[in-house]
Amino acid sequence: MKSALQAERNAHKLENLAAGLVGRLLGISIAVAKSGFQHGGDAGAVGQQDRRFRLECKKYGDDTSLSDRELLGEIDHALARDEALEAWVLIATRSVPEQLAQDLVQKGERLGIPVVVIGWKEHEPAPLAALCAFGPDLVQADFSQDAGNHARSLQPAMGEAIASLRRNLQVWCLGFESLRSESHRKLQGIWTSHRVSNAELGQDAAGGAHSKRVRRQRVHAALDAWWRGAAVNDAPAAIVGWDGVGKTWAALDWLTDRMREQPIILTVPSSALAGLTGISESTIRRFLAERLCELTGTRDPEHWLRRLAYLLKRPREEGPVLTVLFDGLNQEPSVPWLTLLKAIQGVAFEGRVRVIISTRRYHFEDKLSGLRGLVVAAVPIAVDVYDATSGGELDQMLAFENLTRADLHPDLIELACTPRLFRLVIRFRDRLVEAGQVTVHRLLWEYGRDTFGDRAGKSFSENEWRAWLAEVAGRYRGGIQEFSLKSLGETTSRPDLSEREVYARLSDIIDGRFARLGPSGAMQLSPTVVAHALGAALLAQLDAMDGATFAAAEAEVTQWLDPIAGLDQRAEILRAALSILVERGGPFTTPIGGVLVTAWLQTQNVTDGHRRELASLAPSIPDALLDAVEQSGAHAHASARMWAINALRAVPRIEGAQLTTIVARVRAWFSIVSREVDNRPDANADFERRRAERYRGRVGIDTSGPLTVLGVTLRLVGRDDGRLQAAAPSILEGFPLSKIMPCFEAIAVASAVRGHADGWQGLKWLCYLNELDPEPTAIALRRLSGHIRSRVPESGIHPQLPARAAALVLWLSGQEADEECAASLDPGIDRHYTYENDYLPNPSRSFFCP
Repeated sequence: MKSALQAERNAHKLENLAAGLVGRLLGISIAVAKSGFQHGGDAGAVGQQDRRFRLECKKYGDDTSLSDRELLGEIDHALARDEALEAWVLIATRSVPEQLAQDLVQKGERLGIPVVVIGWKEHEPAPLAALCAFGPDLVQADFSQDAGNHARSLQPAMGEAIASLRRNLQVWCLGFESLRSESHRKLQGIWTSHRVSNAELGQDAAGGAHSKRVRRQRVHAALDAWWRGAAVNDAPAAIVGWDGVGKTWAALDWLTDRMREQPIILTVPSSALAGLTGISESTIRRFLAERLCELTGTRDPEHWLRRLAYLLKRPREEGPVLTVLFDGLNQEPSVPWLTLLKAIQGVAFEGRVRVIISTRRYHFEDKLSGLRGLVVAAVPIAVDVYDATSGGELDQMLAFENLTRADLHPDLIELACTPRLFRLVIRFRDRLVEAGQVTVHRLLWEYGRDTFGDRAGKSFSENEWRAWLAEVAGRYRGGIQEFSLKSLGETTSRPDLSEREVYARLSDIIDGRFARLGPSGAMQLSPTVVAHALGAALLAQLDAMDGATFAAAEAEVTQWLDPIAGLDQRAEILRAALSILVERGGPFTTPIGGVLVTAWLQTQNVTDGHRRELASLAPSIPDALLDAVEQSGAHAHASARMWAINALRAVPRIEGAQLTTIVARVRAWFSIVSREVDNRPDANADFERRRAERYRGRVGIDTSGPLTVLGVTLRLVGRDDGRLQAAAPSILEGFPLSKIMPCFEAIAVASAVRGHADGWQGLKWLCYLNELDPEPTAIALRRLSGHIRSRVPESGIHPQLPARAAALVLWLSGQEADEECAASLDPGIDRHYTYENDYLPNPSRSFFCP
């Protein structure tokens, strides 16, 4: 057959044959160009049956090469002659090299013109042979009897090839596969590239770029069922869920996974339709044409409007032309979505356009009324939070991070089930080292900061979020605890905001599950959000008290909480305020932190969960916890003091800023000297006289106030219960003792003055049981003892005090005191420091003065 075609020297015969065969195959009339310049084609359909394509015929032998430059130029000439050109077809009597065919197709794609090559392939049914087999009589008329006979003999083998050729030349098929491939490449880019996703959808929905992800199997299965069933009848799939549950991710994941079954895919953010008005078939056609123009980056929308018209002629049995994902309908509530979807169900698009939408639950149920107005009802597909059953989606996501639920703060479990907030939990975990330090109110504060930019340009900015929290706090303090949709919307409103912007904020609140329908039918904000709002407002009130004392700040907290005492949320509010203080980074140099911790711990019925949370915050607030220890009395608030001490014991036992803070505070506690004044009316006068003489003999005075003794500033007081000194060893336990020498120095000097110290026994046992740095501690204590012994007493200070204090330090190092040190002790007063009756872990070691 090929030899018969190549043998004919008259090239014009191939042009006539090609025009006749293609015309008969498509049922149209094709004109052949006259000799001379032919404007990029030897024949073409010039508007017949609304067809506009050009045929370029090359009758070459196998040894005659095809000119790449010439053929590429022919496409330009054809397009210059007819801007509405729908295809350019090359018909050649030899095989077309793969490189040339690829060059031609790629040039066509750059110009938006489909290119079809009908040549002579060597190892499969040749398209030109199939074309000849379709019309043997035309082959015989234009060429020869033998050629016609060859064509007839090919007919039995060419049935499938003829059908494929006819299909490929149909107006609805030309360029379809090229557009389909391009759309799939773009979808793949959106799914795998953060940059592409942000550019195309205005959000980072590149789930494929994350190795740590789980497939939402229920959504996947539901979309599969929709595609095989209701979608055939033009029912849209409505992917519905709360804010941040991953609706877009789920849709893109399914589209990417099922790409082989998909036609041309268009992913359209709702913002692309913001200016769409007057919904009709023509406006939708133009909108889709603009998307195709963006997809290809070639020609203009008018060209793609014509191409789309061709594509929409695709027979229904061939399957759909387009799958369109309209993402985030709630972000553009002003768009008449229901009208738009009704129009897509019209005759022009029937069976050819399949639609997937994603929107928030509130928008779907309230604004769209569940899309009940459609002729073919939508199929709702719920995307919920992570499945929290054992081994479910939440556990799988935690496993990616080498975590379990036990590693999370109990209050975080519910929030961590929301995919977007799960990201915040992991971000915190990476920053704070311990997952348990991620608390619910720190998470909410970070949400308000919009760390990942998820809400940027959509609803609340960071400052606007803070302002809304303040508005909520003000209303709650005023006694308003329930809202209608209107009044809840009023909390988000401002004169300068449009209706769309107010709606976006309301949607954030409801679909973020910060507000829920209460038993009375009114909206109620979640208790966690209320506490967070009130905590933020309380903190703002305290921030305004610049330079306030602890007592003044404490009084302000009490007064501020008074109007909402009936809400029984005092502990939650204080917890929130402290978490926000920590997360925003302070300030920690004011009494605010100490006031909040003290008030929190002194609240009645504080839960163990709160106490555990306090321990997780401890590394950030050692000063505040030390304040709470100081401010919690011996009896009424003994529990608060105990829990503050326990929280301090959770501070990492390493050298650093926290240890420096603790050492400075404990040193101040050890510097307190109780003069043990008896102010009772029936006090023993003789005892009081001897007590006063003892203090005047040792330090020259018997009055309360600061006093420097051996270079250490002591604070003499009338009477002290010793609870702070007694608590200190428990707080210091586990730290390297060689780093707390200022504490040893203070207690030794204070003990030398008073004769005993409430924390001495505890410090002594810390030294006995020190396994962390026993040798460095002993060396440091002996060095400190020598320094103290060499000091010159201040005026009025007893000259034996240096030796007395030095002896006390020396004993702690495990070294016996010499005779001078022993002689400096008062047998009646310093009996506390002889250790004959102490139980020692190693009795062979002598820690006592002989």
